[in-house]
Amino acid sequence: MFFHSIILTIATAIIVISAIYKYYRCHTFWQRQGIKARYVPDFGWMREPMHEFFYREAKKFGNIFGIYGIGNSFLIMNDPKIAREISTKEFHKFPIRWGNYFGKTSVILSLVFIQDYDAWKRIRAIAAPAFTSAKLKAMITPINNISNNFVNNLKKHAENGEMFDMKIYTNALAMDVIASCGFGIELNSINEYNHPLVKHALRIMNVDFTFSMIICMVFPSLGRFLDFDPVDRKSAKFFDDLTFKIIEDRLKRKNQRKNYKSKNFSIILILIKVIFLSEKKDLIGLLVEQTVNDNSESNEIDKKEQKLKGISRKEIAGQVIGFFLAGYDTTNVALCHIIYYLIKHPEWQDKLYEELSTHDSSLDYESLRNLPILNGVIYETLRLKPPVNYIPRFTNKDTTLLNTGIKIPAKTTILSHPYIIHRMPEYFPDPESFQPERFMGEKSMESSIAYMPFGLGNRFCVGMRFALIELRAAVAHLILNYRLLPDPNLKLDYYKGHFILSPKQLMIRIAKR
Repeated sequence: MFFHSIILTIATAIIVISAIYKYYRCHTFWQRQGIKARYVPDFGWMREPMHEFFYREAKKFGNIFGIYGIGNSFLIMNDPKIAREISTKEFHKFPIRWGNYFGKTSVILSLVFIQDYDAWKRIRAIAAPAFTSAKLKAMITPINNISNNFVNNLKKHAENGEMFDMKIYTNALAMDVIASCGFGIELNSINEYNHPLVKHALRIMNVDFTFSMIICMVFPSLGRFLDFDPVDRKSAKFFDDLTFKIIEDRLKRKNQRKNYKSKNFSIILILIKVIFLSEKKDLIGLLVEQTVNDNSESNEIDKKEQKLKGISRKEIAGQVIGFFLAGYDTTNVALCHIIYYLIKHPEWQDKLYEELSTHDSSLDYESLRNLPILNGVIYETLRLKPPVNYIPRFTNKDTTLLNTGIKIPAKTTILSHPYIIHRMPEYFPDPESFQPERFMGEKSMESSIAYMPFGLGNRFCVGMRFALIELRAAVAHLILNYRLLPDPNLKLDYYKGHFILSPKQLMIRIAKR
């Protein structure tokens, strides 16, 4: 009995010592390379707005520092030169955005979350043509129509002069634009908040942390074992079913157009049929156009010809959900922040109104691109309040970071923070001030190595131009119709621990022009 007790004591001591040693090796990894880091996991980013947490940590530890999670580690890289090289020259080492577990819904097939590099390259090549200038020009009409509806819904607030939450209306605008340009579905979500698309979209884009979401993010292996999903499965299935139904409808129309054109109809009848059966210029329609075989579910690459065989229905559903996730809240919060800065700086609101009111042509794609004050206001807002809190890069293999000598173990995530980088005075003098002129004229800082509101390198946001044209149209319609009344007490309160720099509300007053 005594002998057994000694064996048990020794075994327990070995286990405890081994655990302590493993913990020490893991949680001193960065320090042993001369990189500053806390010795214990810090989940402060979940207890306060994420941009505030990392900004404070950067002031304490510098541009490069480490953070430990539970069973994983992060390297914070806020040196813009190195961050860019990671996303360009070193992209082959860090081709994946995320190392988290994203479940089994079609969300994992979206360009935002997909973890298979070869699949990402193939789908990116298919999806990118949907966002060319020619395709975006076709989308400006529905965007302008939705922007008009947006300003019409604000009339009652201009008339009564009371304070109201503008974010309710920017939410609706962003939802309506993505419903129209993503699915070809016309919505007025400010009044149709019980519409199934609105309800399921809001469930997927819920800003509150759920238990399953935390498990999938912090303990990905456990999330996989427990078969959790970070998004609502019923809502993801709703979008799958909706997408499949729309695809079937588009393929039928496509075949009908072919049949009409192949028969000996009169030119007038052909034109009538083609117009009646014409494709809507939305994301699903544009992706369907890329398919080679209407009935194929193949997502492989032709080894012999090296040509894309197409994109599966499930992958199209993934892109549409990704379009919502990547485009809805980011555009919404960007618009909120633009309004915020125009209220805080009424002189720029006056300059913008003068530019828009003296503009001769209509608010089409090209003219909106060429309004210097409008674009300066948007770009400067995106500098001060970039919609995403960080740009992630993940590696599956042990590697060394460029010529820094920093060793990066497998399953490490590198995070760069635009909010912090955009405030570096060596790149943006007087960085806390709102100066749209930074992005006007020949010396525009848009091409600065430190400007990254839409990401970096090969994983640069494919929908950047779409987001910009939506912001330009919405701001132009708003400022032409209303004056945003000054409010020196206006402040923004942000959600805690959220990937998006999202204010909870935007309480303002407006007046009719």
